[in-house]
Amino acid sequence: MLAHLAQPAPLMIARHRAETPSPWKRKREETCGCFCVTRNTFGETFNSCVKQNIYLNLRTKVSALKVSPSLVALVSHSGDGDLLFACSGTIFECQHQDNSDEFIATILTSATLLTGRSPSSNADIAPNIQVDVYLWDGKTCQGEISACDIHFNLALIKIRSNQRLPTPIFKHLDDSMTLTLPRVLDSTSYELHSQQDMLQGSNSFKICAGDKVIALGRHYLSHELMAAPGVFRFGYCDLDCEQLCIASCKITMGGIGGPLINRHGEVIGINFYSELFTPFLPINAVSKCLENLKNHGRVHQPWLGVKASSLGSASVYKLEKIILKFPQISKGVLVEEVTSESPAAYAGIRPDDIIVQCGGKSVGSSLEFFGFMLDKVGEPVELDVRRPSDGTCLTPTVFAGDRCNRWPIPKERQMLFDTIHM
Repeated sequence: MLAHLAQPAPLMIARHRAETPSPWKRKREETCGCFCVTRNTFGETFNSCVKQNIYLNLRTKVSALKVSPSLVALVSHSGDGDLLFACSGTIFECQHQDNSDEFIATILTSATLLTGRSPSSNADIAPNIQVDVYLWDGKTCQGEISACDIHFNLALIKIRSNQRLPTPIFKHLDDSMTLTLPRVLDSTSYELHSQQDMLQGSNSFKICAGDKVIALGRHYLSHELMAAPGVFRFGYCDLDCEQLCIASCKITMGGIGGPLINRHGEVIGINFYSELFTPFLPINAVSKCLENLKNHGRVHQPWLGVKASSLGSASVYKLEKIILKFPQISKGVLVEEVTSESPAAYAGIRPDDIIVQCGGKSVGSSLEFFGFMLDKVGEPVELDVRRPSDGTCLTPTVFAGDRCNRWPIPKERQMLFDTIHM
């Protein structure tokens, strides 16, 4: 009998192992090529369920702490009191009211907070919505909806305070690069230099692929600060917005609407969610959207039907083809893809074309190009284009369409992402 107890049957051992979860595995993960995919919801923190976020170096912590006083958690409830969505946001403005001791702070966040529905539907702001705002010290405020643009997935929430609330430093991104080519093509060296003064002085932050960035969020239940380090990457996501950039940070849905910061603790974008990386809208585009809201009451949605990147991010294979035809070219925007029956296609633009000027102004990055087109929706804009395939120079005229972004979701993931908008 004692021998029987000391040596459990193999079937009993197998059943025990199957029923006992491993204490080391915090989250079910899947692989997709060389990537590791973690399934998350807004109820989970990305400090604990994403392995690379558990142990942060001191520099990452210091950068995150610079922004934490302006980082808030937001929770929306429907008219029936049901939880609609929970995400993060950043206080970007706090103004003193005349003849009053009161301050009004404006929070930048995601419009998902107000819709809580799939981007594939015609989402509207939920009726009788209530928004609770949790500050970094745990204090709760009642939020008021100030503005919302569903297509760029931006919302502004105002709160009232009896003291001035802290705001972070915001920086426009400058990802332009000037390619300085040698006079002799068989030279052994090429140089890449950051383009100077693309934006206004110190308002811009020059960034290159591989530069460290940090996605931040604040959990709606514990109110804890969440940080996910990563790097800035060139590339595209499957969300239908040409202004989006990507970072390798891994967050949960609770980080939607939170800030993306650089290594100095400056806010350079607003985060959204994808399984493999973090799409973010640069502050450049956010500023344009806020300007449109202020001046026109709505935000234009420019659509050209192109995927483009800065010339400096092109492969060495493509760069060689370019300089063989245009040895004097130094900067521009490389057209990667052109959607059929789009404004770009009707203008005769093709993949691998180089856009060097837009409306008579030189362009050195895709951010600069799309930022210019955001102000030209519905207007004819003449482009200066170089075509390496045959060595020709073109001046097509393009009309930037004004339409709604679709933000498509793979059908098999529709149920999982039913609360994501963007």
